[in-house]
Amino acid sequence: MNTEQITKGLQHVANIEKQLFDVAKVPLYPPTLDAFKETFGTKDAEQLGRPDYFATYKTTGGSPLGTIGKDFTPTQPRELFSSFVECLSDVSELDLSTIQYRELKEGAKVQFTVKLPSISFKNAMKVGDEVATNLVIQTGYDGLTKTTFNLETLRLICTNGMTVRGTGAGVSFKNTKHNVGKLSIACEQIIKMIDQTQSVKKAFQLFDKTEVTRKEVDAYVKKVFGYSNTERAELGKVKTERLDQIMASFDLEMSRTGNTVWGMLNGVTHFTNHIAETDNREDYMLTGAGLLTNDKAQKFALELVKP
Repeated sequence: MNTEQITKGLQHVANIEKQLFDVAKVPLYPPTLDAFKETFGTKDAEQLGRPDYFATYKTTGGSPLGTIGKDFTPTQPRELFSSFVECLSDVSELDLSTIQYRELKEGAKVQFTVKLPSISFKNAMKVGDEVATNLVIQTGYDGLTKTTFNLETLRLICTNGMTVRGTGAGVSFKNTKHNVGKLSIACEQIIKMIDQTQSVKKAFQLFDKTEVTRKEVDAYVKKVFGYSNTERAELGKVKTERLDQIMASFDLEMSRTGNTVWGMLNGVTHFTNHIAETDNREDYMLTGAGLLTNDKAQKFALELVKP
């Protein structure tokens, strides 16, 4: 990487730092003793313990990000970002100017992504398939979200995106006082995750080489969504309309990708990325039902292929 690229990357990092917020841990005060007395009576109220709960807020104000216990210690976005950049700086081929910052659930979760080498192969329809790949680090302030690392992919033919199943295994930790700064220990694992892109490519190519029958497609739809064409007559109006949308996505993707497991998987991701109704597509895909659906789609796709 030349000097100009390095300078551009460092300036990009500085611009992202300006967008980051700080998180405050604020105690939630329990009801007054009088309120306890009204509910439990004078004698019992005086023996009650007081809850030890807190809420997290952006220091700039706004609604609470989450409700947490006493052991929760927020990993500040700036601290996480600084450690992430430090880890990435040891990998010379990564371009820091491709780092992106995302706030999800109004800041209750934050993500940083960096572009990895893309995956390319010719699919069963003899069409070049290019899949952009990112390394993602996420943390959250809702009391539920661990600090995790994952790979995510974006198929450029159809802009179908998904978080890759299993890539974050063994690289996650809770936000507690004992884990503050633990990211620095995980740098080596981040590098190992980057190497996983080759394993992901092999899996996608295996999906592409595995043909499926119409019966297998229906069984796959049933596993992922809970119903399929085989029980259409028993479905109500809402589910029938949704099934029609799902199958339209499958027909579209398999027509341009092939009657393969790869085509089926992209049928699911086309539906979640472009068709499924949601108030916020990004939250739906990265933290909500879309993420769960895509994860199931990958799980059941893996069951259909043989290494």
